[in-house]
Amino acid sequence: MSATTQQKPLPSTMLRVGCVGGGQLGRMMAMEASRLNIQMNFLDSTGSACPAAQVVGTSTNRVIEGSLYDTSKLRALVDLGCDVVTMEIEHVGVDGLAQLESEGVNVQPCSRVVRLIQDKYAQKVRESLDLLCNAFVISMFFIYSNDISTVQNAKTN
Repeated sequence: MSATTQQKPLPSTMLRVGCVGGGQLGRMMAMEASRLNIQMNFLDSTGSACPAAQVVGTSTNRVIEGSLYDTSKLRALVDLGCDVVTMEIEHVGVDGLAQLESEGVNVQPCSRVVRLIQDKYAQKVRESLDLLCNAFVISMFFIYSNDISTVQNAKTN
């Protein structure tokens, strides 16, 4: 940091973040969180065996064991007192996240975005429309089915 740059002070109250998934990305988030005055809580199918638990501790109640699609487990994560809920993987229960949002829980990214990310074709269509609207050239793409005619049509186009 240069002498002319001032470091912004950390918030006086700790931000509490609930993370759906406690894999390697969750572990890296947890490693930096304390430096930023953030308390991380996790929901992971492997519970205290997940990589994030190695950082937040296995003797705490900050890691909930359960399916990332289980609405009751998502609720349990929020009940730890989370200010915001995020995820470290897109394979999560979107309907449960949408329910939490409807109850006023701050979910980032929102369930609508996560649902889009889970559907790679819809995501590609959305991104393509955005790029085309901004005059970018994009490559062609096809939706694939198990039907051999789809592959043959793609080959001829």
